[in-house]
Amino acid sequence: LGLKEPKAQIKSVQIEKLQLDGGVLNLVCEVENPNSVDLKIDSIDYQLSLNNKNLTSSSMTQATQLKANEKTEVIIPVAFKYSDVFAGIGDLLNAKPVSYK
Repeated sequence: LGLKEPKAQIKSVQIEKLQLDGGVLNLVCEVENPNSVDLKIDSIDYQLSLNNKNLTSSSMTQATQLKANEKTEVIIPVAFKYSDVFAGIGDLLNAKPVSYK
């Protein structure tokens, strides 16, 4: 079929829930399907790391349809713990080189 890879970019971040130990942010992404056929996303697995320290990882299992030659908004919930985030920020404040994935 020669399908092209969809392109995604984060448009905004919204707070869904904050608790004493962490919270959930929604990454509002715009996904462009450059193909002439619809594509279906069954799930999205993700891992967010800072300086090789895992901040969070999870899966989004809600199926999403990407219409042919269109952009679709996809919301990805990202749960986090403050302790993991502060550990990563500590590296930033200590002027250590930072890498992210």
